[in-house]
Amino acid sequence: MPIESNKMWRRVMVCAAFALVIASTAIRNSSFVLTQKFPQTSTIRVDYQLQPVSVVAEYSSEVKPNQQQQLESVMEYSPEMKKRLDLQPEGVVQYSPKVETSPTMSYKPPPTRDPRDLLGYKDVWEPHDSSDLPVVWHIPKSGALIIKDIMVTCHRMTMASDAKVIEGLLEENKISVVRIGGDAAKGEVASRFVNVDTTTSTGLKRAKALGLAQSGKVDAIYTPLIFEADILFDPEHQGRLFSIFRHPVERAKSMFKYLQYAHWAPGYTPKLASMSLEDYAESGLPENNVLTRTLVNKTTADLSDGDVQVAMDIIRRKILIGLLSKKEESMERFEKYFGWKYSIHPNNQEKCRKRMLATMPADLEEPLKPGMSAYDMLASVNHYDMQLYEYVETLFVEQAAFVDGIPDGFRMNDAACCKCQTPPSC
Repeated sequence: MPIESNKMWRRVMVCAAFALVIASTAIRNSSFVLTQKFPQTSTIRVDYQLQPVSVVAEYSSEVKPNQQQQLESVMEYSPEMKKRLDLQPEGVVQYSPKVETSPTMSYKPPPTRDPRDLLGYKDVWEPHDSSDLPVVWHIPKSGALIIKDIMVTCHRMTMASDAKVIEGLLEENKISVVRIGGDAAKGEVASRFVNVDTTTSTGLKRAKALGLAQSGKVDAIYTPLIFEADILFDPEHQGRLFSIFRHPVERAKSMFKYLQYAHWAPGYTPKLASMSLEDYAESGLPENNVLTRTLVNKTTADLSDGDVQVAMDIIRRKILIGLLSKKEESMERFEKYFGWKYSIHPNNQEKCRKRMLATMPADLEEPLKPGMSAYDMLASVNHYDMQLYEYVETLFVEQAAFVDGIPDGFRMNDAACCKCQTPPSC
């Protein structure tokens, strides 16, 4: 064989070997990419932070220099973080809000289950099924209680909530609907609850034993215990988490005002009544990073940067975001996302909704601002929750894509009115 041919052959072999090394490296460092198709049929590649731009999330502890220019956003996970979250970066999810079928997945969930996986709840981008149950995560002093009241009183949903509204009915051995309030003589409709308490661990275990999620008798669940409530669901009956968030400093200020008089509440102490907000902020009494602690299950242990990243990932995957600072837009988004429409008396229900939204927490005095001593101290105590809230604000903007193309006022579009008939059919 001529010498030139031998040289050419060796070059081909070297190139082939090099290509094989590159291919194997790419497989090891493969990315998990979500491809979302929105109502306009345009295709958008989004990373795990739900950025509506062409980006890829690399599951490695570093980004190679030649990748940095290609990526506008990267969520980095160390090997320890990957193991903790048990991420499976080898699938592709096809999702369209207009399609009823389930997404195709080329991977399966891990056989072992970390409680933080929250596998009983669907990811926020997954298609809806008629068996999905909305779950309101109650964050104290953030407005979730009013959201629940709008759902029950205005949208007329049957709710699983706390024991106070169903006192004396927690001994039954089956799920039943309890009607509370309302004056039939005045044409008022009673609020409907089911006979379980979803705000305590004991109540959730009873709800699980009675098959709450499978009963078909409840429209939504309200709970502060999203991890404990995970036991309610199975692959055919899953939950969908949503909540409304408030700035950590404003939430801490509101909690202080509440604890000054709420002698029945955990955390109350008589000396708070005579304290100033500044005294409270430096007293060691304020909650610290309560959202981050809840999401990573660390009640008292020290938190780390890794913990807040875990909390961010849980929120990104599992929770539809609302903001107290944008309460009307948030309620509108919940209604669009879950497909809630009026069915009793739309005009009266709309008045009810407007009245309820007006009662949501608000500061009647000048809000705290950076540079004020109380603000700075409370922000320092809650520095991880401050990071988390900044991320939540970003997600709120990005999650608008989930309801893109659905008109405002969706709740009124083609709404039914069973009270408008003669005689009323409800």
